[in-house]
Amino acid sequence: MAQDMHPEDKAEILSTGSPDEIDGSDLGDDEIAPGEIQTKTKPAIEIFEFLEMLILAACVIMLIFSFVARICTVDGPSMNNTLTHGDKLIVSNLFYTPSQGDIVVFQDLDLRDDKTGKPLYENAIIKRVIATAGQTVVLNYETQGDLYIVTVTIDGVPLEEPYRYYDASSSPSKIDGITSKTETYIVPEGCLFVMGDNTYHSEDSRGRFGYVETSKVLGRAIFRLGGKDLSSLFSKFGFIE
Repeated sequence: MAQDMHPEDKAEILSTGSPDEIDGSDLGDDEIAPGEIQTKTKPAIEIFEFLEMLILAACVIMLIFSFVARICTVDGPSMNNTLTHGDKLIVSNLFYTPSQGDIVVFQDLDLRDDKTGKPLYENAIIKRVIATAGQTVVLNYETQGDLYIVTVTIDGVPLEEPYRYYDASSSPSKIDGITSKTETYIVPEGCLFVMGDNTYHSEDSRGRFGYVETSKVLGRAIFRLGGKDLSSLFSKFGFIE
C-alpha cells in the first residue's frame, strides 16, 4: 500500500514537475498554467512596441521637416533647364547662410498688389542667388542674332553661368525691340539679388519683387527626388548643383 504523503511532499512534486507534465486541469479558477501568461501577453507587447516606434518615427519626421528640411515642388519654367516644372526638391535651412550660386526657396507675403492689396506671391518662389549684400551687379543686355544675351558682372568680374538657359523664341529683343541696355544694382544689407536660370521667363530681382530679404529665405534646394512623373524618378534623382 502506498504511503500517505504529507502536504510538503505534494508541494515538492508540483514544484519540481516539468511544465509539460502540468496541464492545468488541477488548477483553480484563479490560477494560470505556466507559460500561459507569456502566450497571452506577448502579441500585445509587440503591438505596443510597434506603435511606440511608429509614433517616435513620426515625431522625428515632423521635427526634421519643421526645422531641418522640407519638400517643395517646382511650379513654372523660370528655372529651366536646371529645374523643370513638377520637380520635387528637398530644401534645407540647417546652419544655412545664402551664398552666390545657391538655389534658394523664399516666401515674401509682404509684397502686395497696389490695387488689390493681396500678396503678389502666395506660394514660395525658387531662384538662384546672383549676388549678396554689398555686391554690385551690372547686367549688360546685347542682341546677338536672335538672342538677347545678358552678361552679368559682380563687382566688375564677369559671372560664369553654365546653367543659363537661352530660348530664342522668347528673346526680349523680338518682343520689345530693345537692342542693348545696361542695368546696375547695389545689393542692400540683409538682402540678395536673385534670378531664374531661364532668363527670359523669370520674374526676379530685375523687376517685380526686387531684392530678397535673407530673413524670407526658407532654405537651399539641395536634393531632387524626381520629376512630375515616374519616368523621371531615376533620371532626375540626385544632388542639385
